[in-house]
Amino acid sequence: MKRRLFISTGFYSTLLASVIASEDNLQYEDYLLITIDRQSVDSNRLWANRLHRWKDIDFINHEDFYASKINYTHSVNFFDVVFSPFPEMFLTITSAFPSENYSYYEEGLTSYYQFYNDQFLSGDFYFCLHPYIYNQKYELNSLPVKISKVIEKLEVISRCYRVPLIEGNNNVVIIGHGGFPDENHNLLMIEEYFNVIKNFSKKGYNVILLGHTRFSVDENLLHYLRSSNEINFKYIEHDSPTSDVFLLKNAKNIKILSGVYSTLLVNAKDLYGIEVEPFDSATLSERQYKLKEIQSLLLNYKL
Repeated sequence: MKRRLFISTGFYSTLLASVIASEDNLQYEDYLLITIDRQSVDSNRLWANRLHRWKDIDFINHEDFYASKINYTHSVNFFDVVFSPFPEMFLTITSAFPSENYSYYEEGLTSYYQFYNDQFLSGDFYFCLHPYIYNQKYELNSLPVKISKVIEKLEVISRCYRVPLIEGNNNVVIIGHGGFPDENHNLLMIEEYFNVIKNFSKKGYNVILLGHTRFSVDENLLHYLRSSNEINFKYIEHDSPTSDVFLLKNAKNIKILSGVYSTLLVNAKDLYGIEVEPFDSATLSERQYKLKEIQSLLLNYKL
């Protein structure tokens, strides 16, 4: 039987990898390699095994993967196909994981950005949820991941986690920011979030601040919000590894999803039927500005 490797950057990436792998898994043994960054090995393994029957799952530290030479040797010395998220890592991937064929799949905004900025080879295959932004890139084979299959996987795995259910239908959900530690001016970002939540509250919405799955919301922000008599808000955390499960279970009661930039914002309309209103931030790094730009393109693209 042929062997296929999927390199995942975490929970969301593993979700999409499982959808692609499930399409034609009868002819392949599927292997999964997950890069670990601020998330536990055990929870990643459990999530992955609930999504797909992998031949083997292994892990690599963030620092060992994102290096000039990947510090890892797989037990399988040759794969028929290797799926990875980032075309800019082509040379390091081909060096570390010998294969007959290399393809790519979406892991979030970063992979969208790299392909949009032509960091690929002519003839490359890229599987993603929103391939329409590449309609003029004829040298790239941009192929759609089936949204129905993603929803199907989420509906099944949602039974494994207990997420809070919100009441009413006048709710705005604001997602917490997931930037790298020390990448942002936190005090300024706190002020920005406070003002956005305050403005939505003044418009009569029930505002829900949703904790990011990698970061708890800043305690100072929560203190300021709870101390204000002008704001109607609720802070929610949940035990699901991705907030996609929370959105899936609460979609009918969410009027608007808001945040600075996130794959959740890009997917909200197509996957869950939720309207999106991103807000700006003066705290973003150069890397983050680029991701926000690709988010704007995805959200506003005219077919």
